[in-house]
Amino acid sequence: LTTIDLAPSVGAFLVKKLSFMPGKASTSTALSVTISTVMPLEQGDQIVMSLPGFTTFPSVPSSILDVQAFDFSSNKVQFASWDSMNKVMTFLLADDVSSEQPITIDLPLNMRFGAIVFSLVLPNVGIRETGNGILISTNAAAGRVSGQPMTVMTVGSFTDT
Repeated sequence: LTTIDLAPSVGAFLVKKLSFMPGKASTSTALSVTISTVMPLEQGDQIVMSLPGFTTFPSVPSSILDVQAFDFSSNKVQFASWDSMNKVMTFLLADDVSSEQPITIDLPLNMRFGAIVFSLVLPNVGIRETGNGILISTNAAAGRVSGQPMTVMTVGSFTDT
């Protein structure tokens, strides 16, 4: 019997977009994440975004964020957590999502965790067209996807010279 420690991706993202408002380096920002996948997603699946260089203002510990702090375009997300050490935002799905069905998750400028109000802050170097290593993945039961680059809104960089 052979143990498999790492399995290749089976699913895929059709859409994986990330934008910011305002889009200014070193500034607090709201985020809008739009995704769709080739496979269905199920309640309990996680969507994970790696956001290298992002920080919070004021600085907050890694915590589960209150879902009421978010302005979701759908009721598909149960809660979100921000891991400040690893710079990772994780969304837990509250409901099933059909294949190719787009989901948009809008995170407002000011989010709340208990009595703490905080914002995500864009990296000092901005966001380049290559995405600065911003990745998205999912542990979806119907098709796991390892870290894939996202289409990101550029911030503080030339898009054409």
